[in-house]
Amino acid sequence: MMKQSQLLLRKRAQGNGDPTNNNRELGTAKTENFTQGSFVIEELTDLVEKAVIAEFQRLTERGGVLGAMERMYQRNKIQEESLNYESLKHSGELPIVGVNTF
Repeated sequence: MMKQSQLLLRKRAQGNGDPTNNNRELGTAKTENFTQGSFVIEELTDLVEKAVIAEFQRLTERGGVLGAMERMYQRNKIQEESLNYESLKHSGELPIVGVNTF
């Protein structure tokens, strides 16, 4: 029989237990209470900001938007990201409700 602490950890990992509310897709099950404070939102905002700045830097290194277009940087980046997304989706690492998880 499972200990009480193991049951609580399992329930936390599964979200609130409501099968219609699948928190795995949004990633909200990664924190105990997603609405508990702004630290989670701040962390996500910081991650997006760093990614955007890094992408602007890569575009600048290629001579701006026009230089990157001449080198087909955007097209290659879209193809790489699309392949990565599809492989994560098909492997189940990226849960999408109604597509690869229920």
